[in-house]
Amino acid sequence: MTDTLRPAQKRVLSYQGGYLAVSAVPGAGKTFVLTRLAAHLITELKVKPRQILILTYMRSAAHTFKRRIADELASQGIAAYGLQATTFHAFCLSIVKRHHARAEEDDKNSLAILSEPEQMVILREGLEKYLEDPDQAKDWLKRWKKKEEDEKNILMERTCGAAKTVISAAKNFRLEFEDIDRALEKQPEFPFLYRHYQKSLERLGGVDYDDQVQQAISLIKGDPSLLAWYQERFRFVMEDEAQDSTPAQHELIHLLTSPEKGGQGNLVRVGDSNQAIMTSFTFNDPRFFREFCSEQKHEKMDESSRSAPEILALANQLVALSEKRPEAFEVIPIQPATTGGTNPVSTCAPTWTVYKSQSEEMDEILTSARHYLQVFPQKRAAILLSRNEDVNAYRDAAIKMGLPLFEESRKNPGQSNKLLDFLEKVLVLLNVPSQQDEAFRAFWGLLEARAVLVGERWLDSKAVKKFLQDCLIESFIYPEGLPPFRPPEVPEEDYATLVQAAKAARKLLGARHLPANELLPTIAFELLDDPQAPLAAAKAAELALRQASLSDNEENLDPLERVRTELSKLRQLGGKKDFIANSEELAKHEEGQLEILTIHKSKGAEFGAVWMPALTFKSFPWKPENLWIGDEQAFLAKQRIVHFGKKNAPPEAALKSEAQRLQVAEKLRLLYVGITRAQEEIHLSTHCNDFGKETAPPHLLELAKFCQRREI
Repeated sequence: MTDTLRPAQKRVLSYQGGYLAVSAVPGAGKTFVLTRLAAHLITELKVKPRQILILTYMRSAAHTFKRRIADELASQGIAAYGLQATTFHAFCLSIVKRHHARAEEDDKNSLAILSEPEQMVILREGLEKYLEDPDQAKDWLKRWKKKEEDEKNILMERTCGAAKTVISAAKNFRLEFEDIDRALEKQPEFPFLYRHYQKSLERLGGVDYDDQVQQAISLIKGDPSLLAWYQERFRFVMEDEAQDSTPAQHELIHLLTSPEKGGQGNLVRVGDSNQAIMTSFTFNDPRFFREFCSEQKHEKMDESSRSAPEILALANQLVALSEKRPEAFEVIPIQPATTGGTNPVSTCAPTWTVYKSQSEEMDEILTSARHYLQVFPQKRAAILLSRNEDVNAYRDAAIKMGLPLFEESRKNPGQSNKLLDFLEKVLVLLNVPSQQDEAFRAFWGLLEARAVLVGERWLDSKAVKKFLQDCLIESFIYPEGLPPFRPPEVPEEDYATLVQAAKAARKLLGARHLPANELLPTIAFELLDDPQAPLAAAKAAELALRQASLSDNEENLDPLERVRTELSKLRQLGGKKDFIANSEELAKHEEGQLEILTIHKSKGAEFGAVWMPALTFKSFPWKPENLWIGDEQAFLAKQRIVHFGKKNAPPEAALKSEAQRLQVAEKLRLLYVGITRAQEEIHLSTHCNDFGKETAPPHLLELAKFCQRREI
């Protein structure tokens, strides 16, 4: 096996302990090396599996590490019992759940973990309280309203979204309330919302995503014996995707491993700062990994067998073109593999195409992708885009064309909101409307919401509506003998749908006494032909009941009406975020499928052929001043938090330009990640605007020239 190892891989696997930084270019085999390194520690250095901790950022990566290490050890007759490969947040949550004071005081109180829609509901209620003060409302509106047509409701949604980011930043940088007051004195709604939000969390006895890391750090920092236990337990710590560390995660690793804090001093951090593409959305900072690389022993795994040499050359060209943006890349040219696998053979040179319009670009790319999968049915292909709106448009068009899409690519965003709307409509019916017209509207709303949720053909509404209005709904739900006779103008298929829905409604009306956590899954089971639907409905019930416990003004409502009210709030204020954990990263990929996704979500994947359309001036600007910023208030709030208390922080007037400079660098890295997903073919393109003018920025035009020189 050692004969197939590349030189840098051999050096990494000779590790005996201490600090080690590993830079790994795309396709360098970092998962393979970390797997072999863990097995090496156990088999050669006699480290116990339970003394190794592997921290990563995605569940799929943690699952892969566990499986591969277990297989590697099993081949040598050794069990991997006790080895931990987990995400940062899962590891921190295990600390919090095990040692949280409330859990020790009352085992019946489980720790509630808030979903994103729940957070938005809490923030919206807090903002409504804040705006009850006329002076505060006037000041808020003056700063947030930039256009006459801006509606108050939309501005409130933006403010709540910005507040969520501010709260996350405050927790990641471990700022106190007083720090937030000083940092955001020009935006007083945010300190108010932060306090309101934290009080709501305390009332729920819950934590959010950021609290999991913060509370874990506080627990082990505040209890020296607890810290010593974890330091002794995990004598070797490995971090995957180290370029994505946040300040809090960096502190956690330091506490666990630093000899100054009592740790063993055994830490391996593997990453690629050239693939740091999350700083715009999170508080991941490649600075920590770069500093670690410069201060500790550093190995560079620069050989890659993922892509054809022509594609590697294109990625290297992008790095070379970006020399005027030194903050974008660490210059590590990707080298073709010398051993341990061979690079694929390119089926065509990298291409650059300019289309007359965005619609022509979409049609041509989808047609090309279909042709590719027909010629190479054993391969996978991808269309990578920078915006979710473009992903949705391409998915819809691909479905209409009948392309073989990866299953998760078929799912519509906001599916949780559709489920909430459906459950809400069913609860309206179960409240037994007393009037015929109310009953009709309730039953019709149920049918309509179900069709939207499951994506079925909608009923012939005119004929069916007249039929339902002419007969009593009660006679349909509680027929004496057979249901009402089907008139000729009502299609048989629609009539069958009505009969089945009425039958399910009859059963549910008999079950309306059930508590919400039982009733909502029952609704999903009876009316939705999806084995996952009851689980999702149970989660919806959990969220609604939790929110209802915070609402003092709903105590006199009927229990079903309270739940319905909270479902409505979650649907309206939760945005398009799904409250059910996304299983996409764990889903099985099949040969012959097309995947349509954002470049961000493609990280870690590889495809035979990749199309990257819509490479426009707006999406990938070269000059920082051309970077478009949506909500100025949200942007400034985030920057004020990020730079609060820093010795070298830019002055207030320069916050915007500094952030724009770093975001342009991240856009360049995003291009790099997209290009290096391709194994054999990469197709770049842009389209002209409505005036027939090409929209590509200058650095992409240079890439275009590179592609044209290498065309076969």
